[in-house]
Amino acid sequence: MFTQRLLHCLLTLCCTAALTSQASATSTAAPCQPLSKGETIRLDFNETPLRDVVRVISCATRQNIIMRPTKLEQRRVTLVAPTPVKAKDLLPLLRAALRSAGLVGEPKGTYLVIRPKDAQLPSKRRSSKGR
Repeated sequence: MFTQRLLHCLLTLCCTAALTSQASATSTAAPCQPLSKGETIRLDFNETPLRDVVRVISCATRQNIIMRPTKLEQRRVTLVAPTPVKAKDLLPLLRAALRSAGLVGEPKGTYLVIRPKDAQLPSKRRSSKGR
């Protein structure tokens, strides 16, 4: 029981660091802190796991993001901005980084779905053939 609590506490500690105005974004997970209007964030991701980059941008922009397949989370990307970036500019920067990694960020309802460039998202429509 103590070991499980300790492990849980360690995991929680590993996933906590606040994003603040003008703060550098790193690859450590942080509590979800959306950027306030006019607030900016510095981006310095060098060969960082995609899941870490997506988490920071998702939290800062309040954008729901899904990765398909989930093994994409381990892909590494580089996203560096020499000057602080506003929330409205984060998703276009993410899409550019995804394109350079052979991925796309495609809007699907209220979500942005990240997938390999050559993969198709399943359609809600069913074919009338074969019924």
